[in-house]
Amino acid sequence: MPTSAARTESAFTLVEVLISLLIIAILAAVMGRILQGSLLSHRLQQEDRQQRAEQRGQYNLQFSGALEEPVLTLEERTP
Repeated sequence: MPTSAARTESAFTLVEVLISLLIIAILAAVMGRILQGSLLSHRLQQEDRQQRAEQRGQYNLQFSGALEEPVLTLEERTP
């Protein structure tokens, strides 16, 4: 019987395995939310950069005289 007693002492119980799986699942869910938020933030920053680049192009055309109507007037300008 000493060999079977040694095996049970070194093995994990079902409860220990389930608790470790639960902890891993919780960590994975938290990391997924963090990554999702990070990707959303990155996408919004890219869209903002693209919009600003398009506005800069329009302003350059306006100030060069290539556009007939103004893109930005003093009343529309935000601080």
